[in-house]
Amino acid sequence: MRGLVDTLGCGAEVRLARLAHLSLLQARLARMTDTEPQWRHICEVCGVEEILTPAKAFDLGWDYPPRMGKFGVVGPRCCPQCPNMRTVWWALAIDDYTEDMLTDAQRATVRRIAGEPDSVAVVAD
Repeated sequence: MRGLVDTLGCGAEVRLARLAHLSLLQARLARMTDTEPQWRHICEVCGVEEILTPAKAFDLGWDYPPRMGKFGVVGPRCCPQCPNMRTVWWALAIDDYTEDMLTDAQRATVRRIAGEPDSVAVVAD
């Protein structure tokens, strides 16, 4: 291992150690460049779905990870036309809903968020 550290330098060793504990999708996110991966962006309010890079989604006004919020953490997942006050995040954080007060659609959104980034990955046919 010492030879690897000498060859790559300390910073590279840290990066390798970090990447070794990530899923393939998380590792892909960690290496984002100008050719960012595309993700499914699903508005939890109106249901519209678009396949976009994080940069394009951000530029269009989507509230969606990884540019807005974090994968796997409940937060708004909505398109530019919809208000975040109709999201699961709003219901839980602002309106103080409990799990039993959520609708079936809201529970499905929470399950999808918990499964991110895999649940929003664009899979080749």
